[in-house]
Amino acid sequence: MQCVFIHSDKLDALQIAYFEALPEKHEAFDLLMKEAIKICKERKIGKIVAGMNGHVNYGLGFLIDSFDKDPVFGTQYNPPYYKSYFERYNMKEIRLCSFYWDMSLVKMQRFTRIYEKLRKRYIIKEFNPRNLDEDARLYTYLNHVCFKNHRYYYPSSYEEDKVLVKELLLLSPKNFIVFAFDGDRPIGFVLWYPDFNQIIKPGKSINVLALLKIKLFNKRITKVKVGEIGVLLNTIIKGYRFFCLNT
Repeated sequence: MQCVFIHSDKLDALQIAYFEALPEKHEAFDLLMKEAIKICKERKIGKIVAGMNGHVNYGLGFLIDSFDKDPVFGTQYNPPYYKSYFERYNMKEIRLCSFYWDMSLVKMQRFTRIYEKLRKRYIIKEFNPRNLDEDARLYTYLNHVCFKNHRYYYPSSYEEDKVLVKELLLLSPKNFIVFAFDGDRPIGFVLWYPDFNQIIKPGKSINVLALLKIKLFNKRITKVKVGEIGVLLNTIIKGYRFFCLNT
């Protein structure tokens, strides 16, 4: 059994991050929790959060169903018994969810009028690798303002986000982030990337060989993951998310 205890001064919580365990190791888990509680008392931390890996951008939540489905790249996977460890300590369960769509079954023609109407009002710009600094700063800004009321989000630095963006650029199409503007004012964004797990075998890491396979066989990828959809709270845009995803 192993994990990493993480505490950011921007979030009043001790994270039990990168948790891994074999089944029925309750004594080991009790020692882990004893240490976590001790750290909280010493540092006056208000709560313990399990399943968050440093920041919401790097992993949030344990899988509790759909274990028979192939995990999408960037989605955490774990055995079914992980949940039982934390249930013994009566930790509050916060339900998260993922949605799946088969785009071949979506009749996009139905939305043509809405799409054209939105296109006249809002400006859509794709991420530009040549303006890496500027667009990474815009990504950081929109994260801060769009997710400021998220239960577990806390502001990351521009430098951290720039590293994340550069890493995704090695794998993803250049338009993996799409920004929306109302005139000159940025109002939202969508971040997406292909499901590289369709090419990378289970247990394999991202290395030079994996990057080469992704570049050579990217047409074999038939699924994508929408990792983030952010819209300013004071902006009322019906159909905005559809607009970005259809552009």
